[in-house]
Amino acid sequence: MRGVLRSFCAIFLYLVVLVPQVHGAEWEKYVEFRDTVKAGTVPDALEIQGKISVQPWNETDKARLREYLDQVYSRAPGLFRLGASQGPIPLYRINLGASFGGHGSLWFSYISIGAVAHELTHVADAEHKIVRSAEFRNLVEPLIAETRSVMQQNGYSDYAATDAGARKDLYYPVGLPSYYAAATIQETLAEYIRAWVLAPDFVPPPEVASFLQAHLIDASPETDPSAAFYRRGKFARLQGDYNTSQSELSKAIELDPSFAEALIERGQVLKATNQLEKAIADFTNAIDLMSVFDWQLYLPYINRGETLAISGQYEAALADLMKAKELAPNASGLDTTIAQVLWLADMAKNRKAD
Repeated sequence: MRGVLRSFCAIFLYLVVLVPQVHGAEWEKYVEFRDTVKAGTVPDALEIQGKISVQPWNETDKARLREYLDQVYSRAPGLFRLGASQGPIPLYRINLGASFGGHGSLWFSYISIGAVAHELTHVADAEHKIVRSAEFRNLVEPLIAETRSVMQQNGYSDYAATDAGARKDLYYPVGLPSYYAAATIQETLAEYIRAWVLAPDFVPPPEVASFLQAHLIDASPETDPSAAFYRRGKFARLQGDYNTSQSELSKAIELDPSFAEALIERGQVLKATNQLEKAIADFTNAIDLMSVFDWQLYLPYINRGETLAISGQYEAALADLMKAKELAPNASGLDTTIAQVLWLADMAKNRKAD
């Protein structure tokens, strides 16, 4: 195994450092700098709701970001091709919070090459199809579990702690590039790519490296029509157009029955339109398709719990809501929802007693 790793490391360094890369303006066709939110998109709906705000780019920030985009493209061009599969990736400037990749766009409050590589990976897998694939889950779930165990045995619990991040001697041997990579399966993928770009001293397990090369680094994706239907369906839901939303999301699921993100979205539409049994089925199917390390796993549990409560199944509802609490202790409004369901359950018991 050591011989295999040494050989892979040599190949890895050769590809990343020594081989001349063809780049430059090539990446520009995959992105677009924007001073305003693109109309008819999920960010557009979120901006209308006051949840997102952007500011104009200045030339200094543009120049710095161009430099980093060029460097990342030279090492991982597939990220750009994947991220732009539904059209050029919007690049937005924000002045609050952390930089992030979400809703098919990149949002920058600060600009660094690490942020570009990491967040662009989230955009490349915007609908989480790569991280939810059986192949990726089988490869990394054992590594996440082992890394968490090793780090906690050594007194670390904050995945983003600076001192924990310095303990390469603990997580490198397991096969993860950072402690933060064990936070969620989405961060595992993004941290692998960040390390691919910035940390040539890290050698991923050969089977993981092969997966990354095929599915991200050198990916040449075909257009995914299910993603287009999903994005239109989510936009329609946020606009309150449930008929259109259900129709678009159903088309996405018909094309890809294992599309967990679309199942969660359609479940919310079904819940809002009182199609409770169908909503519960969608949330259940989504849960079955998601990793225990998926950062969004709490969402179908919350939604199924709320739907069960609406249908009067309070005990099952509380079980789901408590599971969501375990997964996301700080989820907005969850404590209030649990208290309301407890009250409804008590009221139902009192009615039976009478």
